[in-house]
Amino acid sequence: MYGTALKCVKTKRRPVEMSSDISDAVLDGDAYEQAAALTRRVFPLSLTGKIRACSAVLAAAVLLFPAITTRRELIAQLEPAADASPALVSVVALGSAVTFLFGLVFVRQRHVVDTRTLDLETATRLVRTEDVLMTFAVSTGLLFVLVPVALLLAGALSSDLVVYLYERDIRLYRPSGGSYTTTARVSLAGAVLASVLLLVEAATR
Repeated sequence: MYGTALKCVKTKRRPVEMSSDISDAVLDGDAYEQAAALTRRVFPLSLTGKIRACSAVLAAAVLLFPAITTRRELIAQLEPAADASPALVSVVALGSAVTFLFGLVFVRQRHVVDTRTLDLETATRLVRTEDVLMTFAVSTGLLFVLVPVALLLAGALSSDLVVYLYERDIRLYRPSGGSYTTTARVSLAGAVLASVLLLVEAATR
């Protein structure tokens, strides 16, 4: 009777199957590849992928110039006292600068991985640090670059949307306090920084 009960309670455990990519990295890869395969990450991208993601975010700033230029007349009507670029342009400038710095950090991280002999513990620490940095990079790029650019593009595509927002006191083109971060400069800076980051990435590969 007890034997039958034990058989009913007893369950079979199925072995955990690893994907071929992970198993190959664990068996044949170096310490960093093993750490990357075994560590749970929020953004399981390679370092090269992270660098290129930062470049893509920087390139998005190029869209500011056409988005603002398309609505020059409407901006003059809605913000008659404005003599500077919208404040969102300054936000994008800040986000672009920080994103570029994150991209350089990832380039350095890749250089460390490629040129140093790492043990598994050190490699695991680098992978975790890299994932934390990527979390901040994605947050910065999303909130300070992609979202403002998307809002300004939406305004460029629909004047009715802009009027609707202003009727609810949401000033999409609220002017910034300074005149240095002009739309043209920030758009150009986005293109230049994206190109520089890609060139550095290629040169250090």
